Amino acid sequence: MPDLTHLRPMPAVSIRALGREVSPDFWFLSVLALGAINLVPFGMVIVMTIVTAPDFAAMPHRTEALRLKRILGCLPSLVAPNRLRKAPKW
Repeated sequence: MPDLTHLRPMPAVSIRALGREVSPDFWFLSVLALGAINLVPFGMVIVMTIVTAPDFAAMPHRTEALRLKRILGCLPSLVAPNRLRKAPKW
């Protein structure tokens, strides 16, 4: 059994995984997890990457240069407000 003394205790709630109770102390060691890695979302990320990567890789080749420059120029203005929101307040 791995040493879990460094982890904070979880609130006393019952968690159900695949129809059975899982101790709150070991919620991350569920049936569909490999250590702290939950395999269901991990698999979903892999599948979505395989499905969407070819389209997003071909998009710059199908788009004219001026429109592509405008799209890529607008991306920082969409990402910046969220990054500023999460920045430490100082």
